[in-house]
Amino acid sequence: MSTATTVSGFRLDADTWTRLATAARWTLAAELFLGGQARLTRHLTPGLHDRAMANAEGYLRYLSFIPAKSPTEHTVYIGMAMCTAGGLLCFPATRIQGALLSTSLSLMGIYSQARMGISFWLPAINTVLGSLIAYADVLRLG
Repeated sequence: MSTATTVSGFRLDADTWTRLATAARWTLAAELFLGGQARLTRHLTPGLHDRAMANAEGYLRYLSFIPAKSPTEHTVYIGMAMCTAGGLLCFPATRIQGALLSTSLSLMGIYSQARMGISFWLPAINTVLGSLIAYADVLRLG
């Protein structure tokens, strides 16, 4: 049985899927750790922290189901979830959970950033990466 898949006219075999999923996994994990820690503290990346905090009130308004009382607390919760997703992606036993958590966070990012009227290209790319990782994991290619 062949595991080759055709995507937009390109035939991808199992080895290609494995390489794509591995690159996607490490890229997404690094991005989640970087973005997550920027929401937790400003000591490592002050510029990223300031950018995240500039939109904190909008996230609190549009993602109000997260039980936080202040924009800062809300942003810390999101940062912890991002770091958790990044950590889950690093281990084969928890890869699918990391991909699903990451995709959920990315979809929340798309929704809230679209509502705030700001560009949402990064969470859109992260949604694709998380979906690719989950798909490859279900097929046992990564």
